[in-house]
Amino acid sequence: VMADFGNLLRDALQQDDDQLPLSGLDAVPEDEEYEQLKNWWVQELASPGDLMPYNDDIMSMHLELLDGQEHIIEELLSSGGGGNNSLGDDDDVDASSHVALEVSVYRTEMDRLRFLLADLTRTRLAKIERFALYIRGSEEMLRRLSKAELNYLAGYGKLMEQHLHRSVLQYLPKSFRAIDKPEMIDGPNMDEYVFCHVLETVEIETGYQEEDSQEDYADIHEHSAGTSLIVRYSTIKDHLDEGKIALLY
Repeated sequence: VMADFGNLLRDALQQDDDQLPLSGLDAVPEDEEYEQLKNWWVQELASPGDLMPYNDDIMSMHLELLDGQEHIIEELLSSGGGGNNSLGDDDDVDASSHVALEVSVYRTEMDRLRFLLADLTRTRLAKIERFALYIRGSEEMLRRLSKAELNYLAGYGKLMEQHLHRSVLQYLPKSFRAIDKPEMIDGPNMDEYVFCHVLETVEIETGYQEEDSQEDYADIHEHSAGTSLIVRYSTIKDHLDEGKIALLY
């Protein structure tokens, strides 16, 4: 999507290359990287409290892109597009209009990218805060966090423990003060139903329990690529991690 804007802008200004160099348009990210970021964001929103693995390469690339585009806009505004006194008035106005168009496109794309990055970060932090104790006790979940998120989890967990101790735990017998017992920790509901789209043929196990029976049964079904399903998250989690299934939001 972002690359498409760059291509449209190149076409619009192609006839005026001698007057206005399109410096910085090569900084527009390829669709593949932007789609990876958008897909990560959608998976994070759609998963029931489970954290997706942190993709440092994708996050760093887009943060650097924002910084680079800020400098590009500053350079375009400082040049004004019409600083060449040898140009006539009409040429001067025309060049300035092209600068305004290019700056407008960059700002629009930057706003959209900022929102996506901010909402992705906000969603992950909300999960960390909600399931802090659960995440601290899960090696798998800890591996999915960035270094900054690990530091945030440590600081938030410490503040939460202090708050619970001052408000409640100090008034209880010592045997009731522990807050890290598994039965006391609230974790994500892995059996929550989610919408998903099958990218590669997979086998999904559907568990059920017959009426008036305590015995669980398993029923395995094969689903081909292109199928959309409503299933329990726990039955597709491994396929999701392998990239064979994508959540829909």
